[in-house]
Amino acid sequence: MEEKKQYTALTIDRAAFLLLRVKKAFKKKKLQKKEREKNKKGIDKQVIEGKTRHDRIPNVNIRLSLKQERIGKYIERKKLRWFGHLVRKEENTILKKNTESSRIQRKKRGRPRKKWIQGIEEIGNVRGMTMTEMRKLARDRKAWKDWTSDPTL
Repeated sequence: MEEKKQYTALTIDRAAFLLLRVKKAFKKKKLQKKEREKNKKGIDKQVIEGKTRHDRIPNVNIRLSLKQERIGKYIERKKLRWFGHLVRKEENTILKKNTESSRIQRKKRGRPRKKWIQGIEEIGNVRGMTMTEMRKLARDRKAWKDWTSDPTL
């Protein structure tokens, strides 16, 4: 014998509950849509020093008021710090050997990639020092720290 599925009738309470859930879901979806449109317009919620992107203040001015250095200078300072650490390392360590050695491999097409040490050399040239001068200075930890952390360079 085939059994027929019996559907129970919705009670008024159950129907009201389902209707309320559907209403909340639509309301939530509508709010999310509004939020996406607001973000598309470029209105940012993030507030720094009571200013938002809507105030259209240049990043340079905000960084100056917060006394925050540029990210490029920060990275440069960290690279120089690591270079000083490498120079002061003993000659026979794996770290120093690996940094100073060059891998022999097939030349790839296009412009050659810049090596880390070449970047350090460029930073030194901009700051007015050659690589040999930088290596000598890096051996003296205090002098190296003063030179790398100098904000005027």
